[in-house]
Amino acid sequence: MVTSGNIKPSEYLYELQGLRTIAALMVAVYHIWFQRVSGGVDVFFVVAAFFMTRSFMKRDAISHTSLIAYYVSTARRVFPVAALVIIATVIASMVIMPKTMWQWEVKHALYSSLFLENWRLYKDATNYLAQSITTSPFQQMWALSLQMQFYAAFPLLFFAGCWLAKKANVSPRSLTALLLAVILIFSFAFAIYAININQAKAYFDPRARAWEFAFGALLAIYSRRIIISPRSARWMGLVALAILLSFARFFDVSKLFPGYAAIVPLVAAAAIIVAAENKGNVPVLTWRLFVKAGDYSFAFYLWHWPILCFTRTLAGRSAVQPIEGILIIVSAAILAYVSTRLAEVPFRRNRFLSQRQGAAIAACLLVGLAGPSATLAWHLQTKSLVTEAHQALSRYKQDPASELSSAFYPALVIAKDDRSANFDDRCFQATQQESVITCNFGEKGAKTKVVLVGGSHSGQWLPALEPLAQKYHFEIVNMTKMACFFMAYDVPELNRHASCAKWNSAALSKILDMKPDAVVTVGTIFYNGDESVPDAYVEAWKQLTQQGIPVIALRDTPRFRQDLAYCIDLNEDNPDACGEHKAQIYEADNPASAIVLPLLQTVDLSDKHCPREFCGPIEGRMLRYYDSNHMTATYARTLSHHLERPLQEALRN
Repeated sequence: MVTSGNIKPSEYLYELQGLRTIAALMVAVYHIWFQRVSGGVDVFFVVAAFFMTRSFMKRDAISHTSLIAYYVSTARRVFPVAALVIIATVIASMVIMPKTMWQWEVKHALYSSLFLENWRLYKDATNYLAQSITTSPFQQMWALSLQMQFYAAFPLLFFAGCWLAKKANVSPRSLTALLLAVILIFSFAFAIYAININQAKAYFDPRARAWEFAFGALLAIYSRRIIISPRSARWMGLVALAILLSFARFFDVSKLFPGYAAIVPLVAAAAIIVAAENKGNVPVLTWRLFVKAGDYSFAFYLWHWPILCFTRTLAGRSAVQPIEGILIIVSAAILAYVSTRLAEVPFRRNRFLSQRQGAAIAACLLVGLAGPSATLAWHLQTKSLVTEAHQALSRYKQDPASELSSAFYPALVIAKDDRSANFDDRCFQATQQESVITCNFGEKGAKTKVVLVGGSHSGQWLPALEPLAQKYHFEIVNMTKMACFFMAYDVPELNRHASCAKWNSAALSKILDMKPDAVVTVGTIFYNGDESVPDAYVEAWKQLTQQGIPVIALRDTPRFRQDLAYCIDLNEDNPDACGEHKAQIYEADNPASAIVLPLLQTVDLSDKHCPREFCGPIEGRMLRYYDSNHMTATYARTLSHHLERPLQEALRN
C-alpha cells in the first residue's frame, strides 16, 4: 500500500519496490481466484512501518513542525487516489448495486472516506473472507484505514521517545526501540486473546494489529546490524519469497490472522528486507517491471476490490471465471496507473504546495472532503427513498389493496429493515454471550406468559405472536441468541459457537423455574441437505412437558441458496427465478410430526411458505424474506392466525 518518506538513491532497496508489487498481486490473485487472504496486506504493514521509521531515523530531532510536515506529506500521498476510488465506487454502487444494499453500503462509504472502515467491519464482526456477490465494494478500505490510524499514532510515539530520551539523557533510538518492543509484546498477546474470543473482530482491531507495525518499525532500527554475504542474502530472499507466495495456499489464514500465523508473512518480509540491505539482488523482486510497478501498488490494491465486487454483482455469482479475473487485474492496473499519474503524482509533487505548508494543509482538507461529500449525496438520496418506502409500507399495512406506489412491500430499499423487533442488539444475544437475557413483548406484566426461545429462526416469529398476545392478554418473554438452536445438550456440529452450550443450559433452567403457560420454538433443522429433528431438541421438549409446560414446535422456514431480496432486486420482472421447488428444501412429511409427547404440538406451515409446491420469495406483492432464510416482519404477521389454535390449546392446558 502507500509508503511514506523517501530513501536516498544510494540506499534504494529495489527489492522492497518489487515486494510491494508482489504483495499487491498476491492480495488480488488470492481474492479473485482462491477467495482467501494471502498475507499480502500484512507485508504492506511491515513495509509501511519500515519506511515510516527510516524517514524519522534520518532526523536529528523530531519537532512539532516535522510531525506536521510528515502528516501533510502522508496526506498528499494518500488522499488523491483514495478519494478518487471512493467517489468512483459510490457512483458505480448507485448504478450497479441493488437498492437492497444501499443503506448498508452508504455506511461503508462514509467510514471508508473517514479512514475508519476497519472499525465499521469490527462493529459488524464481518468475515472479510466470506466473499459473495453481496460483499461490500468498500471493504478493502479497512487496511488503508488501519494503516492511516498507525500513520497518525506512531510518529507521536517517536516524538515521545525523543522527548523522554532527552529528559533521561539516553539514546532516542534505544528508548524508541524499547517502546516499540513493549507495544509488540502487548499487542501480540492481545491478538492471541482476541482471536479466541472473536476472530472476525480481531482481524480488524488496531490493538491486535499494532504488533505488525511495531515489528516493521523495529526492523527499520536494527536490520542493518544483520550482516551476511550477498550470495546468502540472495538465497535467503528467494526462499522467503517462495514461502510468502505459497503459504496461504496451504493454510486458511483468514481464520488464523492476526495471531501466530501472521508471523510467517512478517518474517518472510523481514528476510527479504535484510537480503536487500545486504545487496542480495533477489531475482523477480529486482526485475525492472516489478520495481516500477511498485509505484502503483497502492492504487492497484484499492481498485481491484470494487472491480471484483461489481463483476460478481453483474454476473450474479460469487465465482469469477478465469478470463473475468484477468480482466479485473488488467482493469485495476490501468486505473492504478492513470489515477497515480493524474491524481497522486501532481498533487504530491506540486511545487506551490511543497513550499507553502498552510496551502498544502488546506488542499489536503479539500481533497479529503471529496469522499465524504460524495457519500453525503448518496446518503441523502438513500434517505429519501427509505422515507418514501416506509410511508408506502405503512399505507400498505392499513389497506393492502389500495397501495400501489411500490412494486413490493416492504420496498426493496428497506427490506432488511423489516425485521422482528427482538433482533436489536439489546434482545438478540451475540455469539460470545453465555448468560440469558430476556426481553418482554405483548401485554407486559400479564399473568399469562409465553416464552419464545432459540436462535434467529425462533425470534423471527415474534411479529406473528404479538397480535395474539394483545388478543389473549399474555406477555411474550423473548430468549433468543444468534446462531444457537434451543436444545437440552450441546451438539457442536449444529451449534457453531461454544457459548451455545452454557446459554442453552441456562435458558432451559430459567424456563423450568419460570413455568410459563407455553413455550414456542423451532421444531426442525436443515443440516447437510436434510431436514430432521435432533434428539437434543426432543430432550429439551421432554423436560419441559414433564413439568407441565406446553411446547409449540414450528417447522422451520426455508433456507435458500441466495439472498432473496437481493436476487429480486436483480430480477424484478421475474422474481420466481429466485425461488426453489419445495422438494429441494423440505422432506415430504414434517419430521417433527412423528414425535409424540404430552403437551407437545407441532405446527407445519410449509404449504404456506411453499404454495403449489414452490417456495417463492413473494406472495402477491409482499416480500416473504429479507435475506436467504429469515421472514420479513410484514410476512410473519400474516401467519399470526395460523398460530392461534395451537396457542389457544396450549393456554387452556
